[in-house]
Amino acid sequence: MSKNFKLYISVILAVARKDLRMELRNKEMIPLMLIFALVVSLIFGFLDLSFGNIGERNMDLYSGVFWISILFASILGFSRSAMIEKEAGGLVQFLSIPVDSSAVFFGKLIPNVLFLFSIQLSVYFFIIVFFRAPVSERYILLILTSSISIIGIAAVGTFFSTLSAKTNLREIFLPILMFPILIPLIIASIKSTSLLFNNKGWEEVIDWVKLIMVYDLVSITLASILFEKLLDE
Repeated sequence: MSKNFKLYISVILAVARKDLRMELRNKEMIPLMLIFALVVSLIFGFLDLSFGNIGERNMDLYSGVFWISILFASILGFSRSAMIEKEAGGLVQFLSIPVDSSAVFFGKLIPNVLFLFSIQLSVYFFIIVFFRAPVSERYILLILTSSISIIGIAAVGTFFSTLSAKTNLREIFLPILMFPILIPLIIASIKSTSLLFNNKGWEEVIDWVKLIMVYDLVSITLASILFEKLLDE
């Protein structure tokens, strides 16, 4: 294993540990994201229940509620992350290290994926318990597919939260940038999740999953390349 590669991995782990330690110390981002996600789920869920429709007929709606909750919660979480990053002085301590800046990006990406994954499990459990949504027979594929989508959300959010940390209008700037870019991913995620909620076969879901994976690959590649320009500004 080359010295440069070891340094690259050590920077990734150092940045990831910094963000995880900061969240464990402050205990702000995950609780805020979780509460917000559950409130959004409640609002859309009660809207559905008010029409008297409960059960499998509404699995398409539950899929939409699932992803809208995660999307809005992620915006809130990334906005809070940008504020904490700015207060902590940003990433200047890593700029002097002779390693590709993509290491910093991946170091920030890992905690964000973990945070969103925990929110995903909580929202899924909440929808099943509170709204009596039937448990999908393909829940493993459901969690796997939604986890792949979360990687794309985290990649876009990681890049733009770091960018918005440099502005004074991050609360407005972040959603304006993220929402249009995430539309293709959210549509594909809702479609794939809806099919799995309705216990459809993998052959009906695979095309949407491929689209999600392509989106993840493109977003991670572009974000990691452009991150250097972002840090240099």
